[in-house]
Amino acid sequence: MFAYAVPDLAQGADVDLVVSIGNVLFPETFELTRHDGRVRVWAESESSAPDVDGRQRAQDKFQIALGVLRAWKRDAGELSEEARFRLGQGSAMDAAGNQWVAINTAIAYFHPEEAEQLAARARARLDESAHLADALWLFGRASRTASDFYMIHQLASMEFGAKKGVAEALAISVNSQDALTSSASNLSPLEGGRKARRTGTVVWDLSHQRDFTAELLRAWIASSSAARGSTTG
Repeated sequence: MFAYAVPDLAQGADVDLVVSIGNVLFPETFELTRHDGRVRVWAESESSAPDVDGRQRAQDKFQIALGVLRAWKRDAGELSEEARFRLGQGSAMDAAGNQWVAINTAIAYFHPEEAEQLAARARARLDESAHLADALWLFGRASRTASDFYMIHQLASMEFGAKKGVAEALAISVNSQDALTSSASNLSPLEGGRKARRTGTVVWDLSHQRDFTAELLRAWIASSSAARGSTTG
């Protein structure tokens, strides 16, 4: 077993939460090393030394835990690399030589215990649903695009039986699902869309697609196994 360092989170409030969530999902595998503030995930190695497979196992666990955190709160779980891209690395200068520096805003959460409660429900569902595991892994990816949100919806459709099955199982309307799939397919690639050639309508921007997908994942985690429909839709 080796403890692998995972990507840094932009918000200090997220660090403790992702460790708590990770240990609910994968008991006794996440830890915060206080001397450097890094989150590390324990994973089995195929050899007596750290290896690529062990690092990937740790990364997979981290992404699923991050997916749960992001499903819980819309602005949670931003990685440091995502924040740097959003804010712009380094300073900017105007024609007069004035320097401009963007600073990330610190966030805090009320009732963070709700995140652990969601993680506990997710753990029970993950034991019976590989589709949900894949969906949370996608939601935990860095720099998510409409392709990720579209694929998560596809996984839900496979789990519950097309859009009608998702609507019945998760109380998410077919119209809302249509808005996601149309928007994801027709958003400009420069804005995170999934197709170069676009023929439909963009109803939601990328932020709205993200929020809808978080709502879908929360409903999926809360659903019972009895709600699962055909996997061929």
